[in-house]
Amino acid sequence: MLMRWFRYFLPKEERFFDLFAAIPRPCAGALALQDMLRGGDETPVFCQRVNQFENDADNITREVLTRSAHLHHPPFDRGDIKN
Repeated sequence: MLMRWFRYFLPKEERFFDLFAAIPRPCAGALALQDMLRGGDETPVFCQRVNQFENDADNITREVLTRSAHLHHPPFDRGDIKN
């Protein structure tokens, strides 16, 4: 009985946590930004890399917010997820 009650409060979608783990590491984006700001011949390459990190993070953020809106009991407070 207690386990059924406990399972009720667990998130029903395990992929939710995978999304948090898939968020690009801020350190990698910061290093790409630092390389871009140094200038030089490879600046466009680093600019594309920074844009790619940002786009990947935006896509994951969008999916996290969409999924949290559809979960009856998200694993964290919705306000914390948005922050």
